[in-house]
Amino acid sequence: FMILSDTLSRDDGLAIMNALEGFSDAIKPVTPYNHHYVLEAYEKLQAFDTMEKYIDTYWGQMIENGANTFWEAFDRDNPLFSPYDDCILNSYCHAFSCTPIYFIKKYLDS
Repeated sequence: FMILSDTLSRDDGLAIMNALEGFSDAIKPVTPYNHHYVLEAYEKLQAFDTMEKYIDTYWGQMIENGANTFWEAFDRDNPLFSPYDDCILNSYCHAFSCTPIYFIKKYLDS
C-alpha cells in the first residue's frame, strides 16, 4: 500500500518488492483479493514482466491444482488453507476471479 499511495519512489518500491520475494518468513497474501493489490503495485511500478510472472505463479497454481474457477483463498504452500479453518467452506468461484483477465487485458495484452 505504500507503493499504491506514492509513499515510495519507484526504485524503492521495486527494491522492497524484490526483497520480499526472498523472505520465506514474510507474511504473504492468501486471497485473490489481496493479490489483486500486489498486481496493482506492480502496475504502479511499471513492472509488467513481474506482474505476468506473478499471475502465472499464483493463479496458475490454482489451475495446476485442478481449479476451473478461482478460489476465495489459496496459499501455494498450503493448498488446504482456509480462513474458516475448513477448506470445504471456501468459495470456489469467487469475485476476484476477474483479477488475472483484468490485468492481462489492460496491461499485458499487446
